[in-house]
Amino acid sequence: MTVYLKRKRIVRNKEYHLFNLLVLVCVLALFLYAWSDIRVISCPYADAGIQCRTCGLTTSFKSLLHGNWPVPPGHLFLFMFFASQVVLRPLVSYLLTISSRPKLIRNVDLVVSGVMVGVAYWSLFWG
Repeated sequence: MTVYLKRKRIVRNKEYHLFNLLVLVCVLALFLYAWSDIRVISCPYADAGIQCRTCGLTTSFKSLLHGNWPVPPGHLFLFMFFASQVVLRPLVSYLLTISSRPKLIRNVDLVVSGVMVGVAYWSLFWG
């Protein structure tokens, strides 16, 4: 494959590559925040004394990042979704660069990611 074709595929999918990069950076920032001892964001529900399904999510992520188990199943599925994005975003960008069928790859990526986030949030809120 010539360099021209690779460059054309990168340029043609530049918005999707940018999206993948932004998702990757946000997920890595989330994991860094959960892993560190810095807490600048507080839960408005907890401040008001109201229990919600997401209370303890940061603590659960921190526990999982440090190898401590168990955590609630909903928190585990959401953590697995975010962790999978660290692998999937660069992989999808790479596949878009080398593939001759980028629309198929983008559509499969959207369906798989949609199902994964649906399962993660379903188990968090209704599990």
